[in-house]
Amino acid sequence: MNINPDSKVPLYLQLKEYILEKIKNNEWAVGEKLPTETELQDMLGISRITVRHALELLENEGYIVKKRAKGTFVAPPKFSYHLPKLTSFSEDIIQKNCIPGSKTKVLEVITNSAIASHMGVAEVTPLIHLVRLRTVNNIVMSMHDSYYNLNILDSNMIIKSITSGSLKEQLDDQAISLYSILENEHHTVIDCADESLKAISCPPEIAEQLGISVDDPLLYLERMTYTRDGDVLEFSKMYNRADIYNYTIHLTR
Repeated sequence: MNINPDSKVPLYLQLKEYILEKIKNNEWAVGEKLPTETELQDMLGISRITVRHALELLENEGYIVKKRAKGTFVAPPKFSYHLPKLTSFSEDIIQKNCIPGSKTKVLEVITNSAIASHMGVAEVTPLIHLVRLRTVNNIVMSMHDSYYNLNILDSNMIIKSITSGSLKEQLDDQAISLYSILENEHHTVIDCADESLKAISCPPEIAEQLGISVDDPLLYLERMTYTRDGDVLEFSKMYNRADIYNYTIHLTR
């Protein structure tokens, strides 16, 4: 595609389509740095204002992302999550015909009085602490910091699977979700969850894990999950890259 100054289509829209075509054809791959505004201006013989207008449209539509002092990059595709159906991360991604992945960073049995209090259980309740990086098509999308109430699970079986490393192997298998393990192997009936969502700036320790810059925007999600008996099963803190995640909710009256 060429930029045609004699066309009735405005130059900024032509440039937008020019860049979009290169992205869709993978000439400019996800994460690749685009030419600078000046380079695009010189390459195509168009004005700086035209370039900026086209880039603004592409950024607003989620095709590119600007990083302060670094440049403009091809953005990863956004994944839309329709609430309020309760599903696991792996189930969500598989439904979108993509490949989920998981890398376990922490898997241990602990007691934590502050977390236990937040979950509404006794402060001495043993908890499974699980921290994982979650990926889609090998792109790191989020970090999940989760706690599970060991008292309502088959504690001996789970502790043995943690000690032997078999649970970690299952969790790091891209096709297996923790929910399915708990439901199928531990006969846990997961019923519902309460969630809250807010935008935050990425803390340094999370930025390092996600491979993004400090203060980049995150969608921070907290989830409290309950069994059919009304017991608290899970408390999760999920740090989701805002350049990839998109939540939608269907409301009826």
